[in-house]
Amino acid sequence: MVLDIHRILETSLFDLEQIVTVQYLSRHADISIDDAKDELAEFLMQNKNRTELHAVYVLSGKLKVPDFGSDNTSDTAITPKYRTQLVRDCDLEETRRAYGEVVTCEIYCLHTKPIKSLCLIYSVDSLEDAEYERSDSKRSWLSYPETEIKTKEMLAHYSAIPVPETQKVSSLLILANV
Repeated sequence: MVLDIHRILETSLFDLEQIVTVQYLSRHADISIDDAKDELAEFLMQNKNRTELHAVYVLSGKLKVPDFGSDNTSDTAITPKYRTQLVRDCDLEETRRAYGEVVTCEIYCLHTKPIKSLCLIYSVDSLEDAEYERSDSKRSWLSYPETEIKTKEMLAHYSAIPVPETQKVSSLLILANV
């Protein structure tokens, strides 16, 4: 049974003091990424009076290019510079001003404890990915039977696990039919 989304957010953010990314909420509430973004944004709006709740946004687009003036006769074309970055809620408006065109500005995560470096947020989803692949074969992209058979064969080949002879024969028959 999937927990109520509001309860997941309350528990993760305020009780466990975890960083809750869009991906984390999507997996734990069994909802799409787009729905998870909407839920995080709605939760933030409902709890905007809580001073300890903060957001990080993903911002991407074309940066403003300095104007070199009309007397510049160089034939060199100016290459537009594109950037994607994570931005704290308190820096969002100032950072947006550096962009000539914003393509994406979406909520990425919520947190209650200070985050020294936004680079750490990337590792949150990375660790979650590893746990997800190990524990949720139903939704994992590694759930194909051929992959499981090949993994077992490789482990058996390198003496990591014993494989019964009958399983080796059935694995070969399955692979021959693929």
